[in-house]
Amino acid sequence: LLLLRALAIALLVLAFSRPLWSRPGVVRSSAGDRTVIVLLDRSMSMGHTGVWSAAVDAARRAIAGLAPTDRVALVLFDDEAEVAQPLTNDKNLALAALGNARPSTTGTRYAAGLRAARQIATDARTGTAPVDVVLVSDFQRSGTAGLAGLEIPTTMRVQTTAVSPT
Repeated sequence: LLLLRALAIALLVLAFSRPLWSRPGVVRSSAGDRTVIVLLDRSMSMGHTGVWSAAVDAARRAIAGLAPTDRVALVLFDDEAEVAQPLTNDKNLALAALGNARPSTTGTRYAAGLRAARQIATDARTGTAPVDVVLVSDFQRSGTAGLAGLEIPTTMRVQTTAVSPT
């Protein structure tokens, strides 16, 4: 009877454990693979002395900290959003796009950047896996117009990085 109980417990453990073997030709992504979208505010207020360089440095750190298998996209936004770099595993492409970014002469609308991130996340088809959004901005209050009613998927996790003159 004791052996039967031990066998039943062993079978339960085996049934709920993750697979140890994979079939040839089946590719599984690692649990650590992430999809990250960097939203960089390029509005006029970001052009103030020290603010733009601090913002670019924050975005650069977010990109440089990714693993080689992570995917990253870069979105520049002011009152409109521009996908500067679509999703890629090549961090150097995202860093190059970041190097070409410049502040604009228009106001900011966070909703524009978040809508672009939502579209990228939808197109990425990550299923239930979370998509991390890193929003880098000086967070001017005037940028909140349009946020009311903006639907953000539950899989989209938004992290804010506030920058100020250095």
